[in-house]
Amino acid sequence: MKMKNHLSRRHLLYWTLLWLTACGTLWAAPTQTTPYIKIDQFGYLPASRKVAVVADPQTGYNAAESFTPGTGANQYQVRRWSDDAVMLSGTLQVWGGGATHAQSGDRGWSFDFSSITTPGSYYIFDVANNVGSYRFDIGDNVYDEAMKHAVRMFYYQRLNFAKQTPYTDAKWADGASYEGANQDRFATSRFNKGNAATAKDLHGGWMDAGDVNKYTTFAESAVIQLAEAYRINPNAFKDNYAIPESGNGIPDLLDELKYELDFLKRMQDATGTNGFFLKVGVDNYNEVSPPSTDTRPRYYLPECTSATLAGAAMFAVAGQTFKTHPSLLTYGNDLIARSEAAWNRAKITTNNFTTFETSCDDGDIKSGDSDRPGEDQLGSAFVTAVYLYEATGKAEYKTFVESQYTAVKPYNGNWWGPYWMPQQLAFLRYTTLSGASSAVVTNIRNQKAGMNYLFSLNDYNNGTDLYRAYMADAQHHWGSNQVRANSGILNLDFVTFNLNPSSHAQYREVAEQYLHWMNGVNPMNLVMLSNMSVAGAENSVNEIYHTWFTNGTVWDNVQTSAYGPAPGYVTGGPNKSYSGSVANITNQPPQKAYKEWNNGSPENSWEITEPAIYSQAAYIMLLGRVMSTTASTDTQAPTTPTNLTVSNVAATGMTLSWTASTDNVGVTAYEVYQGGNLLNGNVIGTSFNVTGLTCNTAYSFTVKAKDAAGNVSAASNAANATTTACDTQAPNVPTNVVASNVSASSLTLSWTASTDNVAVTAYEVYRGATLVNGNVTATSLNVTGLTCNNAYSFTVKAKDAAGNISSSSSALNVTTAACPTGTVIYDDALAAGWEDWSWSSTRNYANTSPVQTGVNSMRVDFGGWGGLSLRQATALTTNSNTVMKFWVYSTAVNNMLFFVQTDDSSPQPASYAFTTDANQWKEITVNMAQMGNPATIKRINIQNNSANNITTYFDQIRIETGATADTQAPTTPANLSASAITQNSLTLSWTASTDNVGVTAYEVYRGATLVNGNLTATSLNITGLTCNTAYSFTVKAKDAAGNVSSSSNALNVSTSSCADTQAPSVPSGFTATNKTQTGFTLGWTASTDNVGVVAYEVYRGGVLVNGNVTTTSLAITGLTCNTTYSFTVKAKDAAGNVSAASSAFSVKTNACLSPVVYDENLDANWSDWSWNSTLNFANTNPVRVGSKSLRADIASTGGISLRHVNGISTTASTVLRFWVRGTAANNLLVYVQTDDTGAAVGNYTFTTKSNTWSEIVLNMSQLGNPSVIKRITIQNNSASTVTAYLDNIRLTTVNNARLAEEELTEKPNELLVYPNPSEGPITLKYFAPKPEKVQLQLWDMQGRMLQNNEESAESGTNFFNMDVSQQPVGMYLIQLKGPERIQTQKVLIRR
Repeated sequence: MKMKNHLSRRHLLYWTLLWLTACGTLWAAPTQTTPYIKIDQFGYLPASRKVAVVADPQTGYNAAESFTPGTGANQYQVRRWSDDAVMLSGTLQVWGGGATHAQSGDRGWSFDFSSITTPGSYYIFDVANNVGSYRFDIGDNVYDEAMKHAVRMFYYQRLNFAKQTPYTDAKWADGASYEGANQDRFATSRFNKGNAATAKDLHGGWMDAGDVNKYTTFAESAVIQLAEAYRINPNAFKDNYAIPESGNGIPDLLDELKYELDFLKRMQDATGTNGFFLKVGVDNYNEVSPPSTDTRPRYYLPECTSATLAGAAMFAVAGQTFKTHPSLLTYGNDLIARSEAAWNRAKITTNNFTTFETSCDDGDIKSGDSDRPGEDQLGSAFVTAVYLYEATGKAEYKTFVESQYTAVKPYNGNWWGPYWMPQQLAFLRYTTLSGASSAVVTNIRNQKAGMNYLFSLNDYNNGTDLYRAYMADAQHHWGSNQVRANSGILNLDFVTFNLNPSSHAQYREVAEQYLHWMNGVNPMNLVMLSNMSVAGAENSVNEIYHTWFTNGTVWDNVQTSAYGPAPGYVTGGPNKSYSGSVANITNQPPQKAYKEWNNGSPENSWEITEPAIYSQAAYIMLLGRVMSTTASTDTQAPTTPTNLTVSNVAATGMTLSWTASTDNVGVTAYEVYQGGNLLNGNVIGTSFNVTGLTCNTAYSFTVKAKDAAGNVSAASNAANATTTACDTQAPNVPTNVVASNVSASSLTLSWTASTDNVAVTAYEVYRGATLVNGNVTATSLNVTGLTCNNAYSFTVKAKDAAGNISSSSSALNVTTAACPTGTVIYDDALAAGWEDWSWSSTRNYANTSPVQTGVNSMRVDFGGWGGLSLRQATALTTNSNTVMKFWVYSTAVNNMLFFVQTDDSSPQPASYAFTTDANQWKEITVNMAQMGNPATIKRINIQNNSANNITTYFDQIRIETGATADTQAPTTPANLSASAITQNSLTLSWTASTDNVGVTAYEVYRGATLVNGNLTATSLNITGLTCNTAYSFTVKAKDAAGNVSSSSNALNVSTSSCADTQAPSVPSGFTATNKTQTGFTLGWTASTDNVGVVAYEVYRGGVLVNGNVTTTSLAITGLTCNTTYSFTVKAKDAAGNVSAASSAFSVKTNACLSPVVYDENLDANWSDWSWNSTLNFANTNPVRVGSKSLRADIASTGGISLRHVNGISTTASTVLRFWVRGTAANNLLVYVQTDDTGAAVGNYTFTTKSNTWSEIVLNMSQLGNPSVIKRITIQNNSASTVTAYLDNIRLTTVNNARLAEEELTEKPNELLVYPNPSEGPITLKYFAPKPEKVQLQLWDMQGRMLQNNEESAESGTNFFNMDVSQQPVGMYLIQLKGPERIQTQKVLIRR
């Protein structure tokens, strides 16, 4: 048997420090610990299933090790950490009949100690081997520190943000990164690097993983899982994680999300289209540590459909979450509006979600490929539609969800495994929406309900995994820790969305096992988060692959380098698919395919130890939802919604609004009722649009509020309203129906919009009497599938929401272009006689979407410079009228070349360059001159004119020889005018031109400069102009043959006057008031401005503290004691002009609170001012702590007086603690002084115990509430000389509930508190062995004493009363202190 010493130096220091600030008793513990007894190193919730796994390695990297546990009766024990008391004895249960578990390579046993529910610290002890496990805790708050550091990982991942004390340990301090020229605030296009004209401000956001790039697509699962984690259990997330935003009233998880979402807003704004840029990063692998020293330029990839849909999904989900927090309602509504804008953009760029861009990322920006397949992009659209339907109730989103859900993962494969988590949440969230169709809801719920076989109850109940958190071998791939966390989440989804309710308790139990695996119950006995000794873990990840914490730096390894990585990073996890050069990884059992190291290529450690924001989010979601089991004590319903009113009453709908409810924890949503029927059970915000009503009908509505625990308020006041009279008025008739872009098989119709007494909702387009499209929401329609040289008649009707339809428009008669004559090369299939001689490309002749005409098109995936080449055996003879025509479609604008060859080896006579249009078909016509006037054509070639891989579609490829060329130009555009004129933009519009065939586009010129050469509308928004400047514009029309009209009338127009450019004066006259150890108030003299100062920016060093201070002072908090800080201030005005920075103003905070007064010796900051007493600071017997104590021989009226050099500032939670022992029962008096000559404050009297140590703990109220302690005095309160011994004298702060509870609970309870829970007075029943004085104290869970009453107890049973009716609802501790014991009970106060 191999074992290791109980505690490393680091862990010994950790527990020693914890003891110094905790209960003051020496820890008991096992003399040796073993890594073979696996427990959750953070601990267990009281009601949880608690099972330790005991392992004996058989195969894998540790096969040479062995452990033979004590398997006899009662050979395993749970012992209390503080005193080794045996709390439970039991017998190991063997796993698998003693077989070796293939996934871990271990034999194993289990030890169930679920019956231990009392909060405290424990360890598992093997009696036979005299070894124990690591320490673990049981309690409601055991995961709080783990959650704090897991969330803080995102703070360390922030780019463009300085990490400085006090928000980080100095070990991990670093300046703001990528703030230089050509970096994130001035990033340029990857396709035009360094060109300032392409520069965009894309600062902020998180590093995606170990690299320094930022991806829109990769952020999707992280943002959505974090947002839903908060929405499902907001109680798990606090506002005290020590990030700069802590204490602002918003949980820090939402603050971190907001930092990323603000960056994503910039990625949307930069496009100018409401789409999203795809990626921001560097173009090489020359990584630098720390990130603030990296000077590499930063580049972005432009808009892509995958980014737009991912952004829309994130904004929709986060918007619904942020709206649950009152102070973030406006922010949440803005996210919803942005999501809708992105949705509308995606409808255009994906051709109504039918074609998706999948090759936007060419790999130039390193390193991840941020492209996503079309199926995943459809999944993002599905997520967006679900949450937008929840937010708006619009039928468009419901229609999309219910028409597409069967094509979206995981439903389309009937396999709800640990992937596609945003889609899974969207599916289940949709089933909670009242407007969802019952059949769709039933289908979704039934499919999910049948998933017990997937990493859930079946595997758990069958004992498939020795470590109780089963994943198949195939799931142990790159990022397996994310998959494992998601596996736990899958089980909690059954509970959250109320599926299979009889199994809810076991689903929770299964989910907790996946968390325990991550927290140490695994073959490596390793907490899968970095450097977590700060949260009590004794064996956590030491090394990760990360640009900052890279190999060879001071952040390399927790054990072997100066600092190690920052705490809280979740690593990738075991990876059987590892492809690097390091041996003995892929040959390990799947759960052991792990190694701690961070070397680069070719070792590729990133495949195992690299963290990522999406793995982090999965762990946080699992942890937060497991923590929801601690919220079961909330039984208080929200207050009733008030002031329910109705507005915007229409024939089929109206708007409800009400005043927000409040709740002891938090309101999560509202239920809206129509009469007694639930309309919507999950309304976020305080308004709701009711639709689908009947005109001229009376309705009554009520609203209820609910919280996360399921408590529902009473119904609000009833709001009664009658819908408006039924709409029977049809829209007016559409006018000015015209045709453009007329070809042999298609044309574009457009018309002037109709008006309606309510609103026009759509148009119906008819060809003759045949309905072409009955739901056109725009005022134009592309009509395809027509016959060449054929006459058609079109009419249009308008309709409204009530179903009223206008009369038909005037008929438009139009004839398609003449039929082509010549040779068809491709039309649904490659024509006979033609062969494929293409190069560096892949062709699909039977592609079904998109298609221009017929049923098929040709898809070509071009490599760089690749080509499509089609050849016929016999060359075609040309004439002067020969033209080459084909239709082309691409998801992006691509550069291409067309050329012909007269025989197989001849050079090209000439080449014709053209570009594709993004997401629309375009017909290309090449005449003889453009082809080089070949006498014959044997091969036609279409080449990718770039080094990038592109995808392009072709249809109707043909050579026409008989048609007469069109030489007639369109008419000249008329009535050119300008509107919406601003300082830097205006809108041009003109009357449409006509043409004998069809106008295809317009060219817009500013002076002689072409602004837009392919505009299909009759208006254009001109941007980028200079204020107060004259411009001249003209417009030309052109047709498909290339004929161009004369210029329109010249329009001369000037932009608006220029804006204010004068900055305010520099702030001055700085003051520092209200100075404490951790903050002060900064004040200054107001600046002046030619218009007006609107705000100030305050900086600490170079870091912005607050960018919108509207007064001339700011409270600075969160500073470090006895530290000098430098501040500057800038003033700004409404035009955005910012003054120069003020002169630096330096402030030093007050001296630190030194916790130690005496311990082994008198602290250097304290001196001896005693009188009439003899002190020995190096006494060696008796000693309470360490090896020395303070002996004091105090004469009558003499005293021990210890003086601090500067004086210590106190808070309400400061306590004075010391151990004391007398040679007899002696009366002593304690008091403090605020300065050397001030009067005594406090005067607390106590009696020493004869030859027995006791600890004295005095709060500030017992010492007279001094604001400063300069001297501490312990005075002889008798007429005779006394000898007293003192040890471990210290000033400390009680600052968390766990510490308070450990300090207060010291003896077995003989105290009974009832009623419990209580609404007011409580009774304490206490049995005293003899008459004695007792103190009755009430403490809150933050360690603050709220009441302290002294009572006289008689021998036997005593009853005491305590009034708690004035205390807020919550959990408290009742403490009874007697001469020989301290007893504590919890009490719940509720109303």
